[in-house]
Order: sequence, then structure tokens, then C-alpha cells
Amino acid sequence: MNYQEYKPAAALAKYIDAYWSVSTAADCKPSIERIIPDTCADIIINLGSAVTANNEDETQLLPDKSYLVGTMTKFCDTRFTGGAKLIGIRFKPFALHTVLGIPLAGATNKTIELGRTEFAFKNIITSKKAADIQNTFDTFFIKKLATPDRIAWHFLESIYQTNGTISVQALAKKHFVTERQLERLCRLKAGITLKELCKQVRFRNIVKELKHQGKNISIDNMAFENGYYDHSHLAKEIKKYTGRTPAYYTS
Repeated sequence: MNYQEYKPAAALAKYIDAYWSVSTAADCKPSIERIIPDTCADIIINLGSAVTANNEDETQLLPDKSYLVGTMTKFCDTRFTGGAKLIGIRFKPFALHTVLGIPLAGATNKTIELGRTEFAFKNIITSKKAADIQNTFDTFFIKKLATPDRIAWHFLESIYQTNGTISVQALAKKHFVTERQLERLCRLKAGITLKELCKQVRFRNIVKELKHQGKNISIDNMAFENGYYDHSHLAKEIKKYTGRTPAYYTS
């Protein structure tokens, strides 16, 4: 399996985490890839064989179709066969609504086919070269870019700055809005609760540190520094999101 990522233009970096592609050889054996939550939502274009996502509905991504993958709160095992070719756009929290006007409420853990009258992304791809696809997407999304919701982006920056350890109450107080306003905005534009968003940002930071420090890391200290009750609480959350133990990321 060949997986590659491409960074968007600087003007889009605040909204799009990456463009990506994954492909398999025509004669390769079926394989399973585990996808874990990352606070993002994706749009995926299938240019190859069918791919099966074992999410809540066990959705098939069919050839020549485009799909919206909502924000995930649990891992998903995806089955690839020979001749697979997916191209994706990974949107940061709130960005799918900002750039394309797509609300994510109700899309959590779901894969939804996009109609031809909505965003027929396959039609704008005229080349399979990575640089051409990247330039095509950059041009398309820059034209679509709207004025961002200032409240959303300001409190998202606060979540990143604290690695997700800030409370909803503290976040609302810092930005002079009510907790209810924040929760409503988060559910509409990110498809998940504000608490879940903070947990996922914290979780992603933990995994990054585990991979970086390896076996030298103290799980107990890491749990304490990131707002977990203890080692068990941290391990339980990693298990929830990945189906794996912390040791998997330190080896």
C-alpha cells in the first residue's frame, strides 16, 4: 500500500490539514488499515476499486464517487483490495463548514455519499500527478474560502495551545461567550461536543509524545501532566480511540 500526504497552500493551512492519496497494486492481497480519530473530517474521492469502511454502517466507497467522512470518535478498520485509489482532503475542525458550508451535525462516525450536484470532486481532477492534484485543490478551495467565524477559530486556538486540557467553562470565560453558545457552535461545525474535541486534541498530543519518547517515557507522569486521573484512565482513553494499549506506540 502506498500512502502519501501533500500540504495545501499557505492560505489554506488554517483550514486544511493535508491532501492525501492511498493506492494499492492491482495484484495485491486484501489488507486492513486502522483509522483513528484526529478531530478532522474528510472528503474522499474514489478513483479505483471499492473500499469498505467498517464504521457504524459498514459503508462501501464505490468507484467514481465522492464521500464525506464525519468527525470520528472511535477507530475504524478499512478494507482495501487490489487496484484501490483514494484521494482525500482532510479538513481541520470547523473548516468544512467554513470553506464549503457543510454542517457536520449528525455526521459523526458516518460516511455519506456526496451527490453529483453537491461537490463532484472527481470532475475537477484532470491529472493523477500529485502536484497537479494539489494545485487543482488549492485553486478550488481558495475560491470557496469564506470569512471564518472568529469565535470558532479563536477558541480552537486556545484548545490547541493547552493541548486540549482547558475546560469548557474556562474556554467560555476566556472568550466572553456562554458554554451553551460554544457547545451549539461545536456540534454544528465540528459534529462533536466541545468536550470530545478537547479530548481528541489531548489524545493526539499524547500519542505524538509516546511515539517520540518511546520506552523512556513515564506513563504515570504523562497522565498527570495531561489531566488524566491516572495511568489507567489514560490507557482506557487510548484503547477507546485506537483499540490498542499505550505500549503499542512506545515500541
